Amino acid sequence: MASLLQSQQQCVSILVSVLFILFLAPQAGGIITLPQNEDLRLPITQNHTGRRSLETMDAIKSIAQELNKKDWNFSDPCSNQSTVDTARTNEYINEITCVCSISTCHIQSFNFSGQDLDGTLPLSISKLPHLKAINLRRNFLSGSIPREWGSKKLESLSMESNLFSGTIPSTLGNLVNLEYLNLIANNLTGQFPLALTNLTKLTILRISSNYFKGKMPDFGGLKQLQRLEMEASGFDGPIHSSLSNLSSLTELRITDLNGWESSNFPDLSNMIKLRTLMMRSCKLRGYIPSYIGSFKNLDVLDLSFNNLQGELPNFDNLYIGPIPEWNKLRGFSKLIDISYNNFSETPESSTCTDNFFEAHRDRKTTHYYSLHINCGGEEVTIGNITYEGDEELVGAAYYLPKSPWGISNTGDFYGAETTGYIANSESALDMLYRTARISPLSLTYFGRCLANGSYTVKLHFSEIIFRDNKSYFSLGRRIFDVYVQGKLEFKDFNIEKNASGVDKETVKVVKPVVVSDKTLEIRLQWTGKGTRNVPKIGSYGSLISAISVEPYNKPPNQEKEIESRKSNTKLIIVGAVSSFCLLLIALAILWWKYYFGSNDSRKEVLRGLDLQTGYMAPEYAMWGYLTDKADVYSFGVMALEIVAGKNNTRFRPNENFVCLLDWATFLQQNGDISELVDPNFGSKFKKEEANRVIKVALLCINPSPSVRPTMSKVVSMLEGKTTIPELIMNSSNHDDPFKFTGLRDKLDQTSQQSSNEAQYILAESSNSSSWIDYASA
Repeated sequence: MASLLQSQQQCVSILVSVLFILFLAPQAGGIITLPQNEDLRLPITQNHTGRRSLETMDAIKSIAQELNKKDWNFSDPCSNQSTVDTARTNEYINEITCVCSISTCHIQSFNFSGQDLDGTLPLSISKLPHLKAINLRRNFLSGSIPREWGSKKLESLSMESNLFSGTIPSTLGNLVNLEYLNLIANNLTGQFPLALTNLTKLTILRISSNYFKGKMPDFGGLKQLQRLEMEASGFDGPIHSSLSNLSSLTELRITDLNGWESSNFPDLSNMIKLRTLMMRSCKLRGYIPSYIGSFKNLDVLDLSFNNLQGELPNFDNLYIGPIPEWNKLRGFSKLIDISYNNFSETPESSTCTDNFFEAHRDRKTTHYYSLHINCGGEEVTIGNITYEGDEELVGAAYYLPKSPWGISNTGDFYGAETTGYIANSESALDMLYRTARISPLSLTYFGRCLANGSYTVKLHFSEIIFRDNKSYFSLGRRIFDVYVQGKLEFKDFNIEKNASGVDKETVKVVKPVVVSDKTLEIRLQWTGKGTRNVPKIGSYGSLISAISVEPYNKPPNQEKEIESRKSNTKLIIVGAVSSFCLLLIALAILWWKYYFGSNDSRKEVLRGLDLQTGYMAPEYAMWGYLTDKADVYSFGVMALEIVAGKNNTRFRPNENFVCLLDWATFLQQNGDISELVDPNFGSKFKKEEANRVIKVALLCINPSPSVRPTMSKVVSMLEGKTTIPELIMNSSNHDDPFKFTGLRDKLDQTSQQSSNEAQYILAESSNSSSWIDYASA
């Protein structure tokens, strides 16, 4: 009986053990879940290593040492609790998954993302036989990938955004169970191992932003692949034809292929599950196949920077045929970028992204000779230069014409929330560098209506997003190309490298830059190189702080205009002075007759110098005083006649005015003096210069000789060397400073009388005349 009872107890004990192994142990352990994207947290394990041994403790300590991970809890290695309480970034993840039996636990996965680990990839990982998933993204790890890792049973390997270098060991081709491989944003080089194209279980392959060599690999055998990312990986084109075998793809990203070889649009007709199709700068030629328009799941289409042509397929019946006006696409939910191709346009519009900023070039006649822009910031004055503000929030496909410049942007920060494509920093020392304009693809500034000639272009940069501390924040690499007037001036430009650090300015000078069609174009293009997700998604692309454009020398147009202005001014002065000399001789003769002759002789002189000429200074015409400013008055009358194309005494625009001077004085007080300009000039004159001559002439005909300018000052004002004083009318005679009112009334009553009577009226009406003063503006 006792033996039977003992046997029953043993059976119960065995049954309990079996039940524990089957049900309780798996619950205490956990299962591995493959990451579908970089932000997935691996499952957390509740473990009880206090009563179980970890057979690989030595390996765990070695791994921690090689990674330089100082907060691993060795007393409970499967615990996710850190032994060091320090400030951490939002990207910090410390998750360990263990699978435990009755007496033993095995590490199945670990996720040490965003921990700023600065060691190397541990060889001791080969001592963890049950390890299936490794996530070391966003750290500061360096060195090469150990070839020993090829012996593992890994299913997921993520090492994005580190400092790994060297080649990928071909032994990784032995990871036949690998489903997820992420090597984005490292410094990997060499040929992509052919052995890795045999990983038939791969569903996600991400190898963007590296420095691989050789032709694009043949991935045709990876038929379970759902996501393929090869943005700026370093491969040469063309796109491999075997791509057509990947019918399971939902996301295809290939950009910036090197080499010279082009290809037709690849056969993607089997990829009906595509949600994202990006083949930017892949040297594609020919036409976009019509079946692309039938991909109902397609949300993102980026075919920019190729040589595609023809018409665009129909997308959900939005449009068909030639490219429509771009404003019809702005409200469209799908992200489409077909810029920088050779597509046809609608006849009624030239605003599509492929050349829309060209269509808005300003053709005004006004010419500019300099341009200063504070990119992404408000107007700011640095020294004696004022930089115009550039604070408008832009979008993925945006064009903003301004005067005398404009801006266009293409590209979208996929998966990131944007703030108008403007970066801000309070750490920058100079106000000019506290903001910057950023772009995920192509950013173009263009100066409009610049006078043709040669210019010096200064481009101001400062890296205000990345940091230079010893963390993954410092792993950001911003690399882009800079074009000026369509010429590649700076390839693979790196702001931080050029400035020798972050928050430091660097100015790149391009000269001479020739403007031949009144437009200057400065374009920054991100070619997929560098990092995309450091320190956060949307931190990549081109960045510029300010733009300064000044004449290299004096542009040829400007020199011609200056010479023309000088020539015109000299012509006016020479003509006026010559005429004045003749007038002075005549005045001298008449003065002799007036001064030494009888009263009748004086009347005869006045008869000859009355309103029939109108050049005589009032102090001489009225009282016979010949002052040293009489010539200035005569010059002023003559200058007005030249500008107006009218004779002073013969011109009466209506019954309210008696002569040209009367009308000019009225316009000076109540209207626009530019109305004096002879309409026969049409538009072939500069309003500013005409107004300058008129203002100087009005100063010269001041009734008071003491306040008229000297001829030397007249010349200086006409040449633009001296500021033209502003006329200030005496309040006692503001309404009629020249006393034309009395003359006007009398002239209307005696319009048939002789000219000598009109002269007497002028003298009579001016007996109490008061003067005009002028003061500098």
